[in-house]
Amino acid sequence: MAPTSMMLHEDDVDLVRPRPRSPRRKPPKARTKPKSKTKANVNMQSVRFEALGRNSDSDDEEKGLRDEEAGGFTRGAPASTFDGIDQAKKVVDRARDLDDPCTSAVVLISLAVLVITVALWASLGRGEKRAPRVSFLVVGDWGRNGMYNQSEVAKQMGRIADEKEIAFVVSSGDNFYELGLKNDSDPKFTQSFTDIYSSPGLQKQWYAVLGNHDYAGNVSAQLSRQLTERDPRWFCDRSFRVRQPLCAQSKDCKDFVTLFFIDTSPFVEKYHDDSVFDFSDLPHYPDWDQQLNSQVEELRSWLASSTDTWKIVIGHHTMRSFGEHGDTVELVQRILPVLEEYNAPLYINGHDHDLQHIKRPDSNVHCFTSGAGSRSYRSLHVEDPDFKETARFAHRGQGFLSLSVSQKDVDLEFYDVFGNVVYSYNLQH
Repeated sequence: MAPTSMMLHEDDVDLVRPRPRSPRRKPPKARTKPKSKTKANVNMQSVRFEALGRNSDSDDEEKGLRDEEAGGFTRGAPASTFDGIDQAKKVVDRARDLDDPCTSAVVLISLAVLVITVALWASLGRGEKRAPRVSFLVVGDWGRNGMYNQSEVAKQMGRIADEKEIAFVVSSGDNFYELGLKNDSDPKFTQSFTDIYSSPGLQKQWYAVLGNHDYAGNVSAQLSRQLTERDPRWFCDRSFRVRQPLCAQSKDCKDFVTLFFIDTSPFVEKYHDDSVFDFSDLPHYPDWDQQLNSQVEELRSWLASSTDTWKIVIGHHTMRSFGEHGDTVELVQRILPVLEEYNAPLYINGHDHDLQHIKRPDSNVHCFTSGAGSRSYRSLHVEDPDFKETARFAHRGQGFLSLSVSQKDVDLEFYDVFGNVVYSYNLQH
């Protein structure tokens, strides 16, 4: 917060005024022709522009002092700045030669202002070029016709989406409560999605995975083209990939972030015999081994063949969690080893209605839970002996996650229902 400015009056402070001095006579001095003040000022101004590196066509400007801790930013003064300082020194020498003390003082004061300006320019990185970033939001467990603060979370998502100029939105599943959609004309789609996420900043592509509550309804409806015709933002599938360039120019770009979306509900064994869930549309149903093996091998193949800078895996169920549902053992056994083997450092999920960041010391995978898009009432198991060691953050309340990805790092931020940042983390490449 900027400090509040204060006006001081004479009544507020003790002012010590100097005594008036009687004029003293000085011996007469031979007159000399004063040097031009205008020339000194013009030279000073030209040095100022050179010192600030205004010549954007200079090759030297691209060679700044790099600061690796800047998180993908190039900080430092351009080379032309230091050339300007050398020229400024010449102005000092010129100022010393001036016979007029007033002119000399003006030049020296201007030089002091110049030096301060150059220092600020260098420290703030005004000559830097920001590395391209891809930003997006993740929200899960939301579809309740705007109830349970869904509308409030959506409002804050719209504000942050505008600020960060997001490229798209990710839904981590349980898109429509309680029993998914009935068919592709179900009004719940409009009432829980189109009418709620109406902010201008959220008029981007949405990529959604299926949650267990979605499997309690008509899964084919959520995957249908008819929903996309009703709202072009909507895209949902069982497993797919989204790839985004991390370069200013996509042509010849070698740095990408790829999101790998997987269908986690079939992995949960207790669902297999539960009549609430309809898995009949799965490719290999009812052969569960073939179904699960095919999905694991598909993910393995995708990750193994990817040379992208960042690999982020997204599913509905938790990998690691201290929420109501806890760890999903089947994912820990079958999916986590694949992520660890092929260096996919981020797994993002919903399912538990809270916000969490968990990182175990024996794994290179960070697990982020963003399942607080609406109803959030369940407790966190903070009494778990592993909580203090592995839970980087846990919040029982509504909110969402934002990610900003560059070639060098990923900025992750959790926002609560009021739009406040409650946790931030920077993951370096």
